[in-house]
Amino acid sequence: FKKMQSIFRRSIATKFLAKRQFSAGHSAEAEKAEMDRWFKLTVVMCGLSTLVGAYNVVAHDHDHPRTDLPYLKLRNKPYPWSCPDCNLFEPQCWAECRGTAKPKKDDHGEH
Repeated sequence: FKKMQSIFRRSIATKFLAKRQFSAGHSAEAEKAEMDRWFKLTVVMCGLSTLVGAYNVVAHDHDHPRTDLPYLKLRNKPYPWSCPDCNLFEPQCWAECRGTAKPKKDDHGEH
């Protein structure tokens, strides 16, 4: 009986006092080095993706949507506000409807 108690106590003690090795049993120094490596890679990739995103925003020309296509302005009945042909969030159309439109600046030479 004493032998079983001793084995039981030892197994309980090692179960609760043993440290789990999540990285397949590597040493703490190896785990720290691996963590530092992945942290540095993450920082570099975040910086790189931020630079590429900023380049895409700044360097590339952004085309504005075309408004002269007939299928974009289908109306089955007029809207119930003062400018019945203008969408609610279309400030250029509202300005044209009210007669306060500024002349359009056209960078591409198209009308």
